[in-house]
Amino acid sequence: MGEPQPSNFALAETEVADPADGELIVRNTFMSVDPYMRGRMNDVRSYVPPYALGATITGGAIGRVVASASDAVPVGAVVLHQHGWTDVVQADAATFRVVPDVPGVPLSLRLHVLGMTGLTAYVGLTAIAGLKSGGGTALKKARTDIQGGDTDKDTLATTFSVIDKAAKRGLIKGNTADRYKSRLASRLKASA
Repeated sequence: MGEPQPSNFALAETEVADPADGELIVRNTFMSVDPYMRGRMNDVRSYVPPYALGATITGGAIGRVVASASDAVPVGAVVLHQHGWTDVVQADAATFRVVPDVPGVPLSLRLHVLGMTGLTAYVGLTAIAGLKSGGGTALKKARTDIQGGDTDKDTLATTFSVIDKAAKRGLIKGNTADRYKSRLASRLKASA
């Protein structure tokens, strides 16, 4: 398989008609390449259908409305959509989401840090991993490991690193960190 080559892609030009009632024409500014897209390149059962050969690659994109036949979305509005890798897209206004055009914030951020991958990372770290400001969750886990939790050598080494970083940032006092690291070193020796 290897890396994608120009021969793996085709460029097609089409005419864009005036928008029908309720439609928008959007000129894309940025198109996203996200991790989930790799899974769509195989024809296997998944939560999203695989890409069809010869069809437009669908995925996140952001652009500006250049023509509108919708009362809800004016020309010039910034919109997100899943119509994918095209210079211009024409579709029903309901398939676009208007987002604020914030001065100084590049539109591309809506496709990563302020988009799906950013939200995925945020939910993973806060709701699933329980990460809290100041590293408290990592320190709680580290304390459990220090006190004799059922942990392997790699986990103990990671815990040692967490304690070291927390001490350097002033999240735990030096003598407490030294005591924790001493206990971890003993457990690491015992597990070797």
